[in-house]
Amino acid sequence: MAPILPTDWINATQAAAYLGLSRARIYQLTEAGKLGALVAGRYLYTRPELDTWAAAKKNGRPKKVRRPVGRPRKAQLQRQESGSV
Repeated sequence: MAPILPTDWINATQAAAYLGLSRARIYQLTEAGKLGALVAGRYLYTRPELDTWAAAKKNGRPKKVRRPVGRPRKAQLQRQESGSV
């Protein structure tokens, strides 16, 4: 494995953007020991470490299905009234 150079480290804000999480969630995961980081006055992460964590989470709990917001369509209402939901 190649040595990790100082330019390979990213901060918590960059890690949050990279993973699509909030910065607060990154801090929570780090303090819980679930996400490895170097502490050098601030938390620093490497992309390979973040990729490993993200790959492990893909097989975890499935994402929530978003339901449409607003009034149901006419066809949906007709199906509900006829009992074939």
